[in-house]
Amino acid sequence: MPPTYTTPPSINSAEIGSPSATQTGRQQLDDCAVALYDLPVLFVGVHCPLAVAEARVYARADRPPILRGAVRWLFPRVHTDAIYDLEVETASATAMECAEQIKRHLDAGLPMTAMRRLAQRAGVERA
Repeated sequence: MPPTYTTPPSINSAEIGSPSATQTGRQQLDDCAVALYDLPVLFVGVHCPLAVAEARVYARADRPPILRGAVRWLFPRVHTDAIYDLEVETASATAMECAEQIKRHLDAGLPMTAMRRLAQRAGVERA
C-alpha cells in the first residue's frame, strides 16, 4: 500500500520568532530547525545557476526592481549554511520532475534527518 501524504501544519514567523534585521540566515535556519525538530520534515534544497535565477526574476513583471539586484547578492548566501535531505536542480529538470524526485525519496522511506542535524548543530540535543 503506498504511503499517504498529508500537508503538515504551517509554521509562521510568530511561532518561531520573527527574524530581526540583525539575525543572520544561519540564525534564521537554526530557529526553524529547532522549531521543527520533532516533526517529520523533508528539507529540500532547490538549486539553479545564477543566470537562470536572474532570468526568472527579470521575466516576472510583478517583481520590484530592487529584487533584480538582490538576486546576485543573495545567490551565494542562500544555501551557505543549509543541510538538506534532498537537492533538486531546476535548470535541468522541470517542476514535475523535481516533484517526482521528492515523491521517490518519500516513497523509498529514506531518512529525513536534515532538520535534526541542523538543530543539533544549533545546540539542541533531544532523545
